Amino acid sequence: MAERAQELAECFAQANAHFMAFVEQIPDDHWDKPLSAEDVRSAAIVARHVAYGNAFQQRYFHAIAAGRPLLDVDLSQIETLNAALARQWQFVRKEEVLAELQRVGQEVTAWVQGLSQEQLAQTGPYWIGGPCLSTDQWIERALLGHIDGHLRELRTALGV
Repeated sequence: MAERAQELAECFAQANAHFMAFVEQIPDDHWDKPLSAEDVRSAAIVARHVAYGNAFQQRYFHAIAAGRPLLDVDLSQIETLNAALARQWQFVRKEEVLAELQRVGQEVTAWVQGLSQEQLAQTGPYWIGGPCLSTDQWIERALLGHIDGHLRELRTALGV
């Protein structure tokens, strides 16, 4: 295990725990309401999206770390998948989301902890036509950035 992997794993575990704590505090009467007049997604959908996204990204970053980027999706396919999943998660319960955030969080943390320096340095694109970044950069920018971005989005939408 690389020292940098341990640092990234700790950052991910903290970000996931912080996101979970925020989700737990979302009032029930705001859980399944649209975030705004312009954004019809609910806190439920966004929170479930984060759990799914953590696992989705880990799968792709694992392939990059192994030197074999998957290159099987482009950005429009990711957007289409997100829209389809949003419809599926419209009525997801908070307890289900928290359980999935916990389960996936543990899996991703363990995976990041186990990365070697060589795996962290491997480069590749996450999507077809995407930038070629190192596993380390993808974890920091995309995995951690995804959680942080949606946490900020929910805080703004819910006024907290």
